[in-house]
Amino acid sequence: MKPEERIETYLRKKVERAGGLCFKFISPSATGVPDRIVLLNGHAIFVELKAPGKKPTALQNFTMQLIANQEIPVCVIDQKESVDELVSLCKKTKVKKRLLKEFKQFIQKTERWEKKKKMILEEVRKTLMNRKHTSAFDRGITQYALELLDDFEEAVKRSHIDEASINRDILLNGAHDWTEYSYGGCSFIFDSDIAERLCTPSELKKKKGGELQPNSYELWLDVQARALNQACERLLKTFRDVERKMQ
Repeated sequence: MKPEERIETYLRKKVERAGGLCFKFISPSATGVPDRIVLLNGHAIFVELKAPGKKPTALQNFTMQLIANQEIPVCVIDQKESVDELVSLCKKTKVKKRLLKEFKQFIQKTERWEKKKKMILEEVRKTLMNRKHTSAFDRGITQYALELLDDFEEAVKRSHIDEASINRDILLNGAHDWTEYSYGGCSFIFDSDIAERLCTPSELKKKKGGELQPNSYELWLDVQARALNQACERLLKTFRDVERKMQ
């Protein structure tokens, strides 16, 4: 099931459990119409469903504006939390004017939060890229951190993950720890690539481009796991620092 379909199914079940109706909306004579009509507690609301992070097309925005011009509630939902809040709004009041006011506030709140999440991720990336490094290994840690950030952003697009929930478990992508992550092929798999990332030119030459082991007690994949662990901590700390600054 696609992410958009999962959210649509969640909306339908949530509305029906609340005692309402959630009709699939199809208009043969018009294109760009919203996906669903929610009928609950005296309210009729048009809902356009999207996968997390996806935006409506220009035609869909135009059609929704036509509906909104009639003072009929219409919204875009791309996450389960928005479904929960929509149902809660419908259940707590039957006064349409009050609902419209609260609904507009809800939409504005969602738009502000989406903008804030994007700004946070952009600032995290900028902070990491501008970091001054003390060694080749330190620089390699930041490169791993940036790749973990790329993977996290891709996971957000593919599934229902809230950026505010970034943590070590999500970054591990199912692995038990960073050793399993490294040996499982989630990052570099060739010794030469790891050595090139984490060594100075002289160290790389000394280790024959990764042909020789890094030391007497580690393989290159172990060194990578150690660097990934530090990259994770660097990314999480940067994320927390940026969030605090933006509060």
